[in-house]
Amino acid sequence: MLVSHEYPVTPTQLLEVVTNQAFLDARGAQFGAASPSTVRRSAAEIVVVTPRQLPMDKVPTAFRSFVGTGALVQTDTWLLDQSDLSGTWSTDVGGAPVKVSGTHSIKATAAGCEYAVDATIKSTIAFIGAAIESQVGGFLKALIGKEQEFAAEWIASHA
Repeated sequence: MLVSHEYPVTPTQLLEVVTNQAFLDARGAQFGAASPSTVRRSAAEIVVVTPRQLPMDKVPTAFRSFVGTGALVQTDTWLLDQSDLSGTWSTDVGGAPVKVSGTHSIKATAAGCEYAVDATIKSTIAFIGAAIESQVGGFLKALIGKEQEFAAEWIASHA
């Protein structure tokens, strides 16, 4: 599942936004962070760790027992020693029988840059695994799209 958005800034400027503590705090307040994100920077990478809380009212009743409290931790790793800005992201969902991870990249375009997030969702439950993957995929696609729109609004209001 691929979700992308274009921005009127350079790839480096967008990376600075999506790893900026003030932006992450505002995004977290808007989209259910359980506590503030942490950002660790080195010459080779930027790692952002965000505790999140699933909106349990959006989880179908039949699947709620599989997600426990709905607490999860998302880790975004941006690799800086490449010609493009890319990396990986993953979620730790505790004992939930689903793994959600993927890649992200920011590439230059004629008008600025494009931020693409690719996700892989895999359930470990036989028989209903496809239904879980579909439910998680629909929620995740909508969330990524909303977060990318939030980034565009942030850029427009903080330029």
